[in-house]
Amino acid sequence: MAESEIKKTKSEELAYLDFLQRKNEIVIPLIQRDYAQGRGTAKATEIRKNFIADLHKCLVGDAIINLDFVYGDTNNSRFVPLDGQQRLTTLFLLHLYLDGLRNQPTDALEFKFAYETRDSSRRFCQKIIESRHKLFAERRIDKDGKKFEWKPSTIIRDQSWWLNAWNADPTVAGMIVMLDKIHEVFYNDWKLAADNLFATDKRKIRFQFLPLEDFYDPDDLYIKMNARGLPLTDFEIFKSRWMEEIEKQYDFDEVKAIKTLIDVTWTDFLWPLRKEVSGVRNVDPFFQRLLKVVIANAHASLVADTKHTNYDRLFEANNKKITFSFGKYSEEYGVEFSKKLLERINEELTQLCGEDSLFTKFRDGRIHSFAHKWIDLAKIWKSFVVGGKGLEYKDRVVLYAFTRLSQLLPNLVPTDVNQWARLVRNLVENKRFNESSDAVKAIADIDVMLSGLESWLQQNPSSNIDVWASQQLGQIKFRAFDQSQKEEEVIKATLRQISGWEQELDVADKHSYLKGNIRLILYYANLIPVQGPFKLVTDEPDLILFQSYREKCMRLFDQAGNAQSGTTRKHLLVRTLFSLGDYTHYLSSWRINICNTPGDRDYSWAALFNLGLQTHNVPVGYLKNILDDSCYNPNDIEWSLETIINKNHTIEKSLWVRILASKYGHNILKKSNEGFLGIPDDKEENTLIYSKSTRGGYCCPVYILYLEQLLKDSNLNYKVQSNWLAGKETGYSISINDVTVYYWNGKWRIVDSDKEVNVYYSNGKWHLVDSDKEIAVKVAKSKMKFTYPDGREFIHVIPQNVKDGKLPGRLIYIVGSCRRVLNTYVK
Repeated sequence: MAESEIKKTKSEELAYLDFLQRKNEIVIPLIQRDYAQGRGTAKATEIRKNFIADLHKCLVGDAIINLDFVYGDTNNSRFVPLDGQQRLTTLFLLHLYLDGLRNQPTDALEFKFAYETRDSSRRFCQKIIESRHKLFAERRIDKDGKKFEWKPSTIIRDQSWWLNAWNADPTVAGMIVMLDKIHEVFYNDWKLAADNLFATDKRKIRFQFLPLEDFYDPDDLYIKMNARGLPLTDFEIFKSRWMEEIEKQYDFDEVKAIKTLIDVTWTDFLWPLRKEVSGVRNVDPFFQRLLKVVIANAHASLVADTKHTNYDRLFEANNKKITFSFGKYSEEYGVEFSKKLLERINEELTQLCGEDSLFTKFRDGRIHSFAHKWIDLAKIWKSFVVGGKGLEYKDRVVLYAFTRLSQLLPNLVPTDVNQWARLVRNLVENKRFNESSDAVKAIADIDVMLSGLESWLQQNPSSNIDVWASQQLGQIKFRAFDQSQKEEEVIKATLRQISGWEQELDVADKHSYLKGNIRLILYYANLIPVQGPFKLVTDEPDLILFQSYREKCMRLFDQAGNAQSGTTRKHLLVRTLFSLGDYTHYLSSWRINICNTPGDRDYSWAALFNLGLQTHNVPVGYLKNILDDSCYNPNDIEWSLETIINKNHTIEKSLWVRILASKYGHNILKKSNEGFLGIPDDKEENTLIYSKSTRGGYCCPVYILYLEQLLKDSNLNYKVQSNWLAGKETGYSISINDVTVYYWNGKWRIVDSDKEVNVYYSNGKWHLVDSDKEIAVKVAKSKMKFTYPDGREFIHVIPQNVKDGKLPGRLIYIVGSCRRVLNTYVK
């Protein structure tokens, strides 16, 4: 039988006296540890002191005490406790002591209590049961006939049947220590305590008795119910304080029901997870993680006070960790365990740990009306609850959205559940969660949405979530979720009411890169404006046009949205857009970004083509030109983009734009690790490639990098090296055959000074600019040949020496030709 299929009978509230009257034999099994409450350790001494004090207070006063659940195997009249051994042993000793003192053989109780852990323990229990009246009821007189103070340990060890070997039995030794403590606390009030303890109509000391039937492995169940011999865990300590609060704020029957949920229902549900994690022996780690997320989410929903609550800590965001302590929650994290919060914790855990809850059915795949799951709850569950990994903000919001849906609308049909999943997924994926307060606000948005949805479905029981979204979602004022995305969801919900549209929209929404933001496609299909507020601009939506642009966009983003694709690695979409013009926009400090990092939140194609910002209108228009180009083939994206680049590569655009669109554009752009360029003071001739995101990193002008690529591609074995600088205004240079040429503000120099050096060639002679003096040169046969993108060839004669003057002929050529090459021959 599977662990999760252990058959359980209903619990009943009993007193220890009920066991005695039913003549049930209590047998502590071999797998249990020794009796620990009688140990001499500081911790055991404190537990013993407090426990006996509580029992005394109960028996001599008006209090009633409930000792929680006792689990075990019942077989005829034999009860084998799997949890509750320590409490039952202490109750056995208390009843034995007080019964011995009252000494009423006519009303004799039949004690049947045995330890199977050791034969010596079993024999000792047998002896003190048989001798209890003699041990505790007889008057103690010394040899002079005077009364003397006595202790159970003294009397027991003075018996003829006492074996010194029992001193080495930890269970026997512990029982004697406990009897001494019971005697110390109860002796002066023993008669009142005994009357109350054995009164059949009072039952002042109670526990929840839960016999477990039909399990095949008591060792396994022993592990399940209690990690024996280990110190109390954070979860166990938290649980005890949690239960104290529950007992304060709920009536008796409600407390019993909640305890059953915690110790039985939820524990059994989580129990199979042990198999998935090596070394885990109980459900405490899983339960603790669930409590962390439930308490934080419930507090965010009910309080939402970001001023007085440290939600970074409560959400364990940014690598912060909380101490899982009831006191820490109350004193440091700003959480008050009010009845409202306790009720919400109960509700959330009921959904998370409910075998037949809507949440669990969706998580394990029992609810599905589409092949695609909009939200992978199983993945979130396994990563967080089982794997112990931290929750991202969006995953936290998703979990909350489904536990609350499961609680408030438990009878939704699968189609509605999937409509909710699609809506939540689209809103969450298109929300930028920067800090914990964003998650708090998103939880508030979920509450508002569900409140409206619940009321709508009560008034319109035959309706569904899509209809609600089309008519009601637009009226909700979100605190966190994106306004434009909300408007898009209203539009799509409206279109889904038209025959044929739902499935076609879902195909686009499911795209792994677009993730529900398909405003670009809706705009290209003439359904919405290019800027918000977004609404349908036609009463006759063209489904065929939508399908056409959807396929074109999806095929493109299959490639451009993949960091490993050729389209991304070769900067093909970047170069294609630059072949149409400058598609970038300024960010700050004259920076721009090419957006070729598919997964980046801010500098990706998804961010660039996100309709709603005016600065994005130019690239949105360029992209439409690409999709509408006669050379665009959705089945061969790389060929399409390369063809469009060559077709659009004209000289009407700025030089730096033409350079980045050229065949050398990829080699230049890949030097920008994060895709950032800079145009200092808006001077295009000084356009820089940034190795990092700011000018504080190493930079180099685009013109120098292009010249470097050009010379390396000349087949003349030039030794060329561009020189990068960090945070400089000038001084950028290129080394050509160990000669350094500087460039800035459109001027090329052989020294880093303000004086420009330039030469020109005429009638076989080289001249310095602004000089009438000719420099005679001997023209050698060596020539340098360049082939440019348009196929034209350009030949330079390389002078070998100079008779008069200080400039080497080779350097004169290089300096004189830089501007000519860049300004004239970059198409």
